[in-house]
Formats: sequence, structure tokens, C-alpha cells
Amino acid sequence: GLNIIMAIQYYNLKDFDNCVKSNELALVYAKKSENINLLIYVYSNYGFQLLDYNISLSEAALRNALNIIKINKTKLPKYSIAIVELNASRLFMKLNDYKLSNKLITSAIKKLTQISNINELNYAKLVLGELLIEKSKFKSALALLQDIEKTSLEHKNKSDLQSCYQNYIILYEKMRKYKNALEYYKHLQKLNEDIFNEESNR
Repeated sequence: GLNIIMAIQYYNLKDFDNCVKSNELALVYAKKSENINLLIYVYSNYGFQLLDYNISLSEAALRNALNIIKINKTKLPKYSIAIVELNASRLFMKLNDYKLSNKLITSAIKKLTQISNINELNYAKLVLGELLIEKSKFKSALALLQDIEKTSLEHKNKSDLQSCYQNYIILYEKMRKYKNALEYYKHLQKLNEDIFNEESNR
């Protein structure tokens, strides 16, 4: 279990070489434990942490997690499956496999809605929003971002709100609505300042 925590800490420090080493050690432990839930958790974390650093390692880890789910679907909690689908959806979006990315994120959103996990559901919707923007489905993306913004404000989730504002900016730039993009850029700047001030006052 310690290697999982170390991997997360190395990821947060952007020390990806040690992050890989800790994940590999965590995998050895998880495989020995024969705990399927732990194994897909390690693979999912591994895939998530390396998505922007080493996409081939990320893909290998997330494909392994998806294969384990395929074999053991009935034995696993919906939450565990949803998180793997969520991370894998981000991976396949990066690999330009929009069809598979869409299938995975839709499935993850369905499960997270069923178990009423608001935070992860909001994050999953953000991933779907990115996918809709990539596919130039602007009207659907805008409706979804409005829903995410409302939920993030209600639950005071500033991290999701930051991502939401960033997506608004990208969306409006793609729609060539530069005035709207600038408006959300100002919202984002103010939010970043608020977060910085909050952290400074701790």
C-alpha cells in the first residue's frame, strides 16, 4: 500500500521516473495479493498519472484494467469500474479514438449517476465536455458546461470550476465568439486569484 501513496506523491511532485518505479512496485504487490479491486485501482492510477508523460505506459496500464473488468465485471463495484472507464476515456480521446472515448465516458457517467457520486460525476462530465468540443458538437458542449458550472458553484468545487472555465474558453474560441471567451478568461483569472489567496491565508 505504501508504494501507491508514494506513486501519488511522486506524481504530484512531477517526478515521473520515481512515479513509474513506485507504480511498478505497487503492481507487484497487487498481483501477489490477488485482490482484483486493488489491481485495477493500481492500473487505473498508473494510467492516469502517466497520461501526459508516457502515453504508451498509460495505455498499457489502462488496457490491462479494462481487460480485468471485462473478465470480472460482476465482482467489481460500479465506482471502481467507472473510474477506470473515466481515465480510459481521457486516454482514447488523446489517441483520437473518439468513438471508444465516448462509449467509455457515457458508461462511466451512467454508473456515477446511479451511485450519486457528485464529485466524480462532475469530473466525468468535464471529460465528456472536452470530447464534445473536440468533435465540434458545440451546442451539446455548451449545455453540458452550463450544467457543470451550476453544480460546481452549488458544491463550491473550485477545481472543477477552473476546468469548466478553461473549457468554456476553448469552446468559445472554436466558435469564434471571442468576446465570450474573454469573459470566461476574466472569470478564470478571478477564480485563480481567489484560490491563491485562500491557500496563502491557510
